[in-house]
Amino acid sequence: MSNVFLIGNGAREHAIAEAILRSRHDPVIFSYMKSNNPGIAALSEKILIGDYNDLKGIKKFSRDCNIDFAVIGPEDLLNNGVVDSLREIDMPCVGPTKSLSRLETSKSFTRRLIQKYNIPGNPIFRIFSSMEGIDDFLGELVIYDDRTVAIYYDNIRIVQHKRIRIPNDYTTLPAHMPPEHRNYAEWSPERFIKWGQSIGDNVAEMIRFVLKSKKHPEQAFKTCMGILNLVKEHGSDRLNKACGRALGFGFHSYRRIKNILDRGLEEEKIEGSMELPVSSHENIRGSQYYI
Repeated sequence: MSNVFLIGNGAREHAIAEAILRSRHDPVIFSYMKSNNPGIAALSEKILIGDYNDLKGIKKFSRDCNIDFAVIGPEDLLNNGVVDSLREIDMPCVGPTKSLSRLETSKSFTRRLIQKYNIPGNPIFRIFSSMEGIDDFLGELVIYDDRTVAIYYDNIRIVQHKRIRIPNDYTTLPAHMPPEHRNYAEWSPERFIKWGQSIGDNVAEMIRFVLKSKKHPEQAFKTCMGILNLVKEHGSDRLNKACGRALGFGFHSYRRIKNILDRGLEEEKIEGSMELPVSSHENIRGSQYYI
C-alpha cells in the first residue's frame, strides 16, 4: 500500500485521483487543495485546504501523512517550486522542477530554447519588456499602403492582398483556402436555389432562407449542401415535405430538417392555433376597460 500525495483541486486532478485508485497496489490518497473539490475529497483519506504559495505547509502536511510520493497538477504550483521543496525531504514527485516547468509556464523561455537548438515550428517572435519597439516589429511583418497589404517572413514577401476598406468585410484568395472550402467557392447562391427548385418549391424556399440568414452567403453554403444532400437518403418528396413543415414552424437548420425526416414527421399536418376561452373574473379588466 502506498500513500500518494495529490496536489490540486481541478477536474484534471479529480481524474488523476480516480486513475490512481484503480491501481492494484491499493494506494491511499492524501490531497492538498486551495479550495474544496468534493469529488477529490470523497476519494481521499485526508485533505487539507491551503494556499499554493505555502510551500512549508505543503511540506509539513506530506510529512504528517507519511507520503511515499507526490503527484502535482497545477502549473502555478510547479512554477512556485513545489517539487524542489518536496525534494528537500527526499520525496519522489510526478512533476517537473521549477526550472524544467518553464517549458509550460514561460512562453519566452520556450521560444528561446526552440530558437537556440533550431527546433522546427517556432513562430516569428520578439520579447519586449515595454511597449517601445512593438510598432517597429509589427512593421517588419506587415507592410501596407492605400491599396495592398503584404506579409513578410525573413524579408521575403509570402502573401499580398488587395486592401478592403469596408468595415468587417473580407476577401479570400482560392489558393489560400482548404480544399473543401475551395469546392464551395465554385458555387453560387443561384446554383443552390436552382438545385433546391429541382427537388421542390419548399426546398428552394428553405435554401433562400438559409442564404439570407448569413451576412455573407458563402457562410451558408455548407448548411445548404447538407440540406440538399438529404435527398440521397430520403428522396425528393419527403425532403420537400420536411422543408415545408420546418418552414411552417420557422425552422431553417439542417439539424431540424434531418430530425423531421428521421422521425417521419413530414407527413403530419401543422394544426392551426386555437383561441382558448378566457374565464370571467373580477381581476380581469377586459377590452372595454381601455375604451
